[in-house]
Amino acid sequence: MAIPDTVYVQVKVGGVAAPYVTSIQVKSKVNSSRTVTLKVADDEGLTQLKLGSKIEVNVGIGTNTWINFTGQIRMIQPGNPSTIVATDYIHNLRTSENIYKRPQDHIFSDLYYAAKDACNISEIDTTRLTVGANLNTTPDMPLWGWQTRKKFLDGCISLMVEPIDDDDHPENTYLPWYYAIHYDNVMDFFQPDHLDSNPRSLITVSEAKQNLINESLTSSISTDTLINSCTVISQQDEATYYTYEDSDSIQKYGEVSKLIKWDSIDRNVLYEVARRNVERFKSPSISYAVDVIMNEWLPLGSLIELDIGDKSVVLPIVESSLTIDNGVVASYTVGEPRISFANLTKLLIEEL
Repeated sequence: MAIPDTVYVQVKVGGVAAPYVTSIQVKSKVNSSRTVTLKVADDEGLTQLKLGSKIEVNVGIGTNTWINFTGQIRMIQPGNPSTIVATDYIHNLRTSENIYKRPQDHIFSDLYYAAKDACNISEIDTTRLTVGANLNTTPDMPLWGWQTRKKFLDGCISLMVEPIDDDDHPENTYLPWYYAIHYDNVMDFFQPDHLDSNPRSLITVSEAKQNLINESLTSSISTDTLINSCTVISQQDEATYYTYEDSDSIQKYGEVSKLIKWDSIDRNVLYEVARRNVERFKSPSISYAVDVIMNEWLPLGSLIELDIGDKSVVLPIVESSLTIDNGVVASYTVGEPRISFANLTKLLIEEL
């Protein structure tokens, strides 16, 4: 097994080139660490690979660099060949010291910058996080207390869901933010918009374009996250509640209900929480997995147009994998950005 001559792979550990790498796989997923798995064919190459060592991986074809990865070695499995697993520095946020977050630390500041603060460790570059989300923190958000940096980051990101109300988007459009390290150690917050009436897709995948590998397109339609009836009860007074239902969804899929307790006695707030959950989850979730022939590597959040029979859909990349051994296979999972039930119930309701 050997890496094709058309592909260049450069691996450095502690600044020194690592020899005898025979295959590489890079996996990415929104709101998670990138993971690089290497196969090393010789014990001599294995001797310089130590747990915790800084590792740099560059992958490309011709003059195009596809992967620029910086991280740490997390696992070494000796063998023939040996397996090396490394993650980027988002992993360090998960294993960070616990920090105590108080409402007064970020009160009425942008959630975007509160999330940026969670990433403030020496290994991660946050200098490009300058856009803002215009979604403010409030004291009643479930963000405060002792926690790791990643837990606080995930809490902020879960609340960074923007309702869109304009002529370019369907009714009840919600666009969430995500985070990932796409390049080196540079953190990125991004908000894919596949629901715009004129979305800008980067590539079209279809049999006609001859970039679909062996009919690899598979779809997944699930009702696991479906909610079409939601009752929100005041934590302060259980006699104060609101139930919101979608009769069309109930007729199609049967009633699927959820119960939420919310820290408010305002029935308008309880109504809005219930409505947003039902409107977001009243339909099944749809995702597609596809292996493609690529001339370039697409980062998470990029929009792909899929030609499916007599229709086409534009969806963002939420997971990806690049595998290089005897050949090169790029795999993408695209789908409607999934906001979990628990996360959407935490959504800041700006107008109330």
